[in-house]
Amino acid sequence: MSEIRTADFQAVVDEAASESTAGKLIAIASGICRLAYENDIILKDYSKFIKRPKYEKHVKIPFSKEDIAKLWDHSDDKNVQAVLIMIYTGFSVGEIISLKKSDIHLDDGYMVGGEKTEAVRNRIVPIPPNIPEIKDFITAQIKRTSESRLYPLSAASFRSSVFIPALYVSDIPEKYTPHCTRHTFASLSAEAGMRPENLQKIIGHADYSTAANIYVHQDIDALISDMAKLKK
Repeated sequence: MSEIRTADFQAVVDEAASESTAGKLIAIASGICRLAYENDIILKDYSKFIKRPKYEKHVKIPFSKEDIAKLWDHSDDKNVQAVLIMIYTGFSVGEIISLKKSDIHLDDGYMVGGEKTEAVRNRIVPIPPNIPEIKDFITAQIKRTSESRLYPLSAASFRSSVFIPALYVSDIPEKYTPHCTRHTFASLSAEAGMRPENLQKIIGHADYSTAANIYVHQDIDALISDMAKLKK
């Protein structure tokens, strides 16, 4: 440890694949250096001089109507089915991989999912009643896996083994990220005439207003009714 300098830390951080990973590595280096400094192993905290790499910002764009049609043309593919589930439910990649089969209520037409903040955790997400294929895709995936989660993968594995292969088989350019499915859901729902307060409740948007949370109550039937406005 006494021989490690800023350049050594920087070389590791520069290899990080994303901004978030770089931040975690810098935090680890900082923690190591703090302990070493407190125990007189080093005389200077070299982690303070690490520079955060610059990454190209990915613009989150919704799938075009043409590309959605391509996905439907290849909807017999299980990976494409996963992407379509995300597009028509608004689940993020983190949410789809954490979704438990026990939280999927097929007979009642909804799922309970979400993560991170209070606005998005354990929210009701209806299965679009006028797109019966989505229910079929979910049912098929439940049967495919013996695990408790619908997609027992990490976010990175889901992207590399499910999302990217789905784009490839559908002949869709890799300009989309998994998070684009969430933007697509919001766009399709708004275009279909879903009420803003219901859309925000389903998608679990962090900017959901305090007034709406207090004064507007949506039961499951109301959310399913609005979700019925979505069509292929």
